[in-house]
Amino acid sequence: LRAELAGAREALAALREKSEKTAARAARTDVEVADLKAEGMRLAARVAEQAAAVEAGRQEADAARAQKETFVLRASELGAQVASLQKRAHRSDALRAALHNKVLQLKGNIRVFVRTRPLLSRAAEDAVALVANQQPRDESMPPRGYRFLASDIDDCRTLEVFDTETERGGLPARKKRWRFGFDRVFGPEARQDDVYREVAPLVQSAVDGHRVCIFAFGQTGSGKTYTMLGNGDGAADREACGSPPDRRAAAALLAPEAEPG
Repeated sequence: LRAELAGAREALAALREKSEKTAARAARTDVEVADLKAEGMRLAARVAEQAAAVEAGRQEADAARAQKETFVLRASELGAQVASLQKRAHRSDALRAALHNKVLQLKGNIRVFVRTRPLLSRAAEDAVALVANQQPRDESMPPRGYRFLASDIDDCRTLEVFDTETERGGLPARKKRWRFGFDRVFGPEARQDDVYREVAPLVQSAVDGHRVCIFAFGQTGSGKTYTMLGNGDGAADREACGSPPDRRAAAALLAPEAEPG
């Protein structure tokens, strides 16, 4: 009996040891299961975040497609508006050119301007320019000279040249007058800008495609080269008298916005 009791005790101790080991293993398994559950929850949360991000991306893509379609439609509308405006601009430009050319034709296809230069020497004191609205009497006028016949010197179209005839066979001297009409008369004080202002419409006609000719005619020393080209003093000349017509015309012809459509 003692031997059986001892064997039973040994078997019981073995069972207890095995039970403890099993309990320890079960505890470790519970910890691992808890860890796996926590990891599963984290993965589930991450999957939910990824799903939300995918959904947000899909919505953004849908919004981008809708915005693209709106932009494409708006671009098409703007393109049609631009084409319509270009057609209107071409028609308006053609009408402007036609009306501009008509105005120039009404003014005269051939126009003549005269420009009186300043006196070159103090010795020529008998050549004096007088403004007509002063209406000087014959006895107060110099023996020889010219005057502008206009109420406004800026819109003068008539030039009167006068001289004194002294050799009349004993008769008193008398004034002789010659009146000349022009499309415009420029006095000695006229600037280059004033001259260009009168020919600028012709430059625009050249830009529009019409044939235009502008030239200066006169005797040597009358100021043809100065009128067309200036005196060559550069900035000082432009500051004092304005840019010469040839430079202004070249700038107008070569400007990008002046290119005919």
